[in-house]
Amino acid sequence: MKKYVALIFVIILLFCGCNENNNVTKKLTNDNLPDYQYMFSGGSRMTSIQKTQGGYYVLSGDFIYYIDEKNMNTVPLCNKTNCMHTLDDKNCNAHFESLDGTYNMQVYKDKIYILSKELVEDKDGIANYKSVLYRLSLDGSEKDKFYTFEKLIYSFYIVDNYIFYDTMSEDKEGSYESNINNSIYKKSLDGNDSPKLVVNYSDYKGHYKYGCTIKNIYKGKLYVYECYQTVENIEEAKGEEAKQWNFVIIDLKNGKRIKELQMNNNSEENYFAGICHDKLLRSVINNKKKTETFYLSNLDGSNPKKLFVQKMNKDATVKYEVICDDKYIYSDNVNDKSAKKRWVEVYNTSGEKLSRVYYPDENTGIHLSVQGDDNYFWFENDGVVFVIEKTQFLNNNGKLEFKQIT
Repeated sequence: MKKYVALIFVIILLFCGCNENNNVTKKLTNDNLPDYQYMFSGGSRMTSIQKTQGGYYVLSGDFIYYIDEKNMNTVPLCNKTNCMHTLDDKNCNAHFESLDGTYNMQVYKDKIYILSKELVEDKDGIANYKSVLYRLSLDGSEKDKFYTFEKLIYSFYIVDNYIFYDTMSEDKEGSYESNINNSIYKKSLDGNDSPKLVVNYSDYKGHYKYGCTIKNIYKGKLYVYECYQTVENIEEAKGEEAKQWNFVIIDLKNGKRIKELQMNNNSEENYFAGICHDKLLRSVINNKKKTETFYLSNLDGSNPKKLFVQKMNKDATVKYEVICDDKYIYSDNVNDKSAKKRWVEVYNTSGEKLSRVYYPDENTGIHLSVQGDDNYFWFENDGVVFVIEKTQFLNNNGKLEFKQIT
């Protein structure tokens, strides 16, 4: 049913905006853009969006759209004559079909790079799951398979003409999952060189399973979650030391640790929250006290400054959803299942609470996304994309108003 609705939607878009789409992005460049590094993260509940001069690129419902910043008109990013932009048209430049429904996207030097998971046949005709990186022009006129990775990729970041990525490794049963003996690699964006190892987790510290997830790359530093098991069979393990997590800061050039914050330290866990005003925002959860304390520090983790404390209800088992931009810190209580109302609190970089705003009752299923820019937050709910103007978040005790984009 959802596919038919999406089909009707893209056909309507075709007739309403196709002529505009032919010329809307040809003059756009990506030179000297502001730093949108906090938009580079992605996930199954987040809208893939990238900002460029004059507009936005959004991945939603197996299509990439261009949205004009001035009037917020939406068109599929395909310049092919007579293309219907349908879900069945695999030749449509705007259409992507990742096997697990998730994508990562980044705009870099006037090109759009999109990561998709597909079945790819090897030279013997055997099909295997592979991560494929596509490259598109900003006006949607060109699309090609730029690179097929040897392993499945969890996420990628393009920095200084290199693709940095963390792999997903195969376990004994032949299934893929993240955080199992994976490593961090880099590959030149311009050449045919082989991938180079940046951080090796293949058998790190002799543990049974060890892996990582890149949370961000910013100003020469990798911000990484590390996970390892101290025993072979986690289900038969006893005690709290069977599985460990670390949050580490790694030098991008030499792969050496700058700072290591152990996440299982008695009852405390350290988490990466983002980069705010050129500072590292992180939190420490105390599971016994049911609190999450936020700190702003230098990018290398030094000189932490305590900002504010979130008190979780006794039934809450996971942390608040806290994100940031270059001005403010936003705390969403979406994960607190015992809360009667959905709200977002806004703090400045000194830890002062500026406001608390509320979700409308009909939109409580929408998830505050890390994707954003200086003007909007972007949301996705069941394949429909919404935006909220950021000025609304400073309206204390107000109710957020969503604008539907797709």
